[in-house]
Amino acid sequence: MRKRIPLLSILFLIFIILVIFIKMDRIFLIDRIFYKKIISIRTDMITEFFKIITKLGTTKICFIIGIILVIIFRKKIYLWLPITTVIIKIMNVFIKLLINRPRPNVMRLVYEKETSFPSGHAMLSITLYGLLIYFIYSKISKNSVKWILITGLSSIILLIGISRIYLGVHYATDIIGGYLLGMIYLVIITNYMKG
Repeated sequence: MRKRIPLLSILFLIFIILVIFIKMDRIFLIDRIFYKKIISIRTDMITEFFKIITKLGTTKICFIIGIILVIIFRKKIYLWLPITTVIIKIMNVFIKLLINRPRPNVMRLVYEKETSFPSGHAMLSITLYGLLIYFIYSKISKNSVKWILITGLSSIILLIGISRIYLGVHYATDIIGGYLLGMIYLVIITNYMKG
């Protein structure tokens, strides 16, 4: 764990700085740029694509994926997938209540009732699919299969984040905040798994 303390410290520091600025009611330049750029590419076909992609980051779908993988592989370590989904959902709701950042209020394509920061979809996607990447990296020996799967899962994580901005329900910094918290969780949990 000592080797991972510098990484955890950096991730946590960036997250705290982000929170401070958000609590000061600042809308970041990156938020404006990403929001305008991503919304400018909207078409009916892209919208349908991102509506499907965004579902891969919901609590329900992530939990179901976790349970299916537990049933398929029948190993205790895979129980961390559905457990992680529940832990992250609880963490996300609690932090959202503390930060209480309103969502973007223009051009939303889907309805969301919770507040904006951090993105639950970003947190869930990076933890669930990040854990899968960890399992794949440590358990699959064939390099070609390993890197195809890792690239595919990494793309899903990235696309889920983009989908939330595209659909008008998150700022870029909400996604960054979700990814940061998810990475902090991953560093801690994978270290615990190593024992």
